[in-house]
Amino acid sequence: MRNPSSSDLPTKYPGDKLAILKLDVTDAQAISSAFITAREKYGRVDVVFNNAGSALMCELENTPEDKARALFDTNFWGAINVMKEAVKAFRTNSPPGGTLLQNSSSSALASNPGIAFYSASKSALESATEALAQELDPAWNIKITILESGPFKTAAIGSNMLVLPPSPPYSSSPSIGANQTRAWVSSGELYKFAGDPSKAVKVFYEIATRESSKETEERVEGEEGERKEVYDRVVLHPFSVLSAQRRIESLPLFFSELASNLHNSLSGYQSIGTGMMAGNFAIQAGAGFVLAWIVWKLASRFVFKSPLDILQAPPSASFLSGNIPQIFNMDGWKYNRDLLSQYGRAFKVTGAFGERILFTFDPKALHHILVKDQHIYEEAAAVINRNLIFVGPGLVATLGEQHRKQRKMINPVFSINHMREMIPLFYEVTERLRVSLKKKTANGPKEVDIMQWMTRTALELIGQSGMGYSFDTLESEEVLHPYAVYQETIFDYPRTKRFIVDHIPIKRVQELKKVVDIMHKTSLDIIKAKKVALNSSDPRVRAEMMKKKDIISILMNANAKAEEDDRLTDEEVFGQVSTFVFAGQDTTSSAMCRILHLLCIHQEVQNKLRAEIRDAQKDGQLSYDQLVSLPYLDAVCRETLRVYPPLNFALLRTARKDMILPISKPVTGANGKQVTEIMIPNGTHIIPSILGSNTNPDLWGDDAHEWKPERWLSLLPESVVDAHIPGIYSHLMTFLGGGRACIGFKFSQLEMKVVLSVLLSTFKFDLPKDREITWKMTGIAKPYVGSGPQLPLVMTAIN
Repeated sequence: MRNPSSSDLPTKYPGDKLAILKLDVTDAQAISSAFITAREKYGRVDVVFNNAGSALMCELENTPEDKARALFDTNFWGAINVMKEAVKAFRTNSPPGGTLLQNSSSSALASNPGIAFYSASKSALESATEALAQELDPAWNIKITILESGPFKTAAIGSNMLVLPPSPPYSSSPSIGANQTRAWVSSGELYKFAGDPSKAVKVFYEIATRESSKETEERVEGEEGERKEVYDRVVLHPFSVLSAQRRIESLPLFFSELASNLHNSLSGYQSIGTGMMAGNFAIQAGAGFVLAWIVWKLASRFVFKSPLDILQAPPSASFLSGNIPQIFNMDGWKYNRDLLSQYGRAFKVTGAFGERILFTFDPKALHHILVKDQHIYEEAAAVINRNLIFVGPGLVATLGEQHRKQRKMINPVFSINHMREMIPLFYEVTERLRVSLKKKTANGPKEVDIMQWMTRTALELIGQSGMGYSFDTLESEEVLHPYAVYQETIFDYPRTKRFIVDHIPIKRVQELKKVVDIMHKTSLDIIKAKKVALNSSDPRVRAEMMKKKDIISILMNANAKAEEDDRLTDEEVFGQVSTFVFAGQDTTSSAMCRILHLLCIHQEVQNKLRAEIRDAQKDGQLSYDQLVSLPYLDAVCRETLRVYPPLNFALLRTARKDMILPISKPVTGANGKQVTEIMIPNGTHIIPSILGSNTNPDLWGDDAHEWKPERWLSLLPESVVDAHIPGIYSHLMTFLGGGRACIGFKFSQLEMKVVLSVLLSTFKFDLPKDREITWKMTGIAKPYVGSGPQLPLVMTAIN
């Protein structure tokens, strides 16, 4: 020990069983003397626990060389010298033999930001140990076990860790990797998650005293010790398990890249034979990679344990697809509600081929996923790539700094002041809708597919107020604009690479190609026309463009004035046009359809709401401030968006690194014990449940699933307020929260209230006879009659 006087061991053990020697592992002579003393006192040395080590945290670029060399003197050379003396002692025992426990680290398998030199020292130590194990004569009976430890509650991750402060340019952002690691250490989160060292010691003792040289792996997880026999390493703590899995997972990629490089090198030769050899090798290597990848994926899901296995999970219905078909089934309402009520606010579901997916609606977990650690829990790559294909590089198809820059530029156009200026446009469009529906009901009550009209109205509202462009006159029986057709087909057929699409001789694909082309051309025409006006040499044309109030015009004006670093590219501006239609049309029309359907079911609510609207309209058309201050209209909208959100789930998130996810209230785990936080492995997919949060009985009460607008006319339960739900709207997750929250939620609210105020003051709505209306979970919820989406309601014009 470096400081024997600090130990209380001499008071517990007699001198003939314990000898404490002062030792500095950076002193090779002192190490040799310690082994000589041990042999003289006890006759032989049977077990050596080589625990020499110190920790240093700093960015690689800024780590002082003397600090890095001092770290290697301890972690590598100190451990090497102990190992050399241990082997010498074991070999000279009579009979020869001994056990070396080489304490390494999970960082030897997969490093983390801020500990480059620590990881390098441990990796070097492991390589040297592996080489030594192969050099030893089996007759010497020396057993070596590498201990790959994660964090444990010791001074190694506390007072003994040297943490150097960040310096420029790394000090500028707290989100840079090493700064996150520093924050995790300084906040105590690392120590909180660290394992129990007493349980690790028990494992060490079992290994040291085992009778045979059987190769084992022991795994110690936090509060529970769990052992599983494989190979000759000892992996301690979930961090080490995850690091090992990541290291193994990288092997198929390594071999794939190796094959590619060899193929490229060999292909450079002109020899036909060599070329054939390169081609065959590449094919074989490619096949080997695919096979290795499949084997790894299956092994990681069915052989290796995951930290998510601590959670409860519904039975998987299929090896191929898991629970996914049931969760996303068009008629999956009951299945989803049963999941939420049976398994609680955080549980595991099974994806394709056994993939483990976290399903959660816990408010604290959602806060970390959507707000605090949103840069780590980004939307899944598949989601971003799909959106990029559909709409271009707009808000829903970008990540990181590019997304932040776009959002910063677009935020002002959704301000309350701008919403006030949009009111005339909203009323102009809605008045066209009212006139057409009045014509339909001129001769008495009329059954009308209100869904078609809400979809057309939503598109025209986005077109006029969002782009200064008319998609639809809203005259009766008018053919839908291709944009509307595009929205209807976008979730049925993804747009693939143009070359492939052009050569698929299928009528359905070719029709969709035409729709997408028209959608692209229309967006391009809108942008080009505005750009020509903005750059016109005619000051009157430029002035007219500057006065336009639609979102894209304001965005383009602001973009032209922005600094070069903040400016969006033409492609990004173009992407916003498609994004507004993609994100806003079906969701808002779905919400308006749901409200009108509910008002038909609850006629007393419809009558009360109509009375409030008509009373407010006595002095004429309602202003923005009047609309947003109507309490019952607001209550009906909020309650509908709470109980019946257009989207039941937020878009899939993916953890970009290993994380600890806290939850606000313990859940019962698969083993019956309480779980208070969840270890999230890198690459884990997460489904945030909007419906689960909005209808959580712990927060909203036993009637959480009931549609009761009156609940919004008084103070909400303290449990709702105290939960700090991270949604940007009314303690709800309907519009999400954080940096990827719906930027146009105020626009959507205003659109709904204008349309409802005009329609309800003009018409009475009733359910049709002998027509069963059901709602389907079609991505965005839609009403169906039979096999087709529609919402037939009986409309009656009223004075």
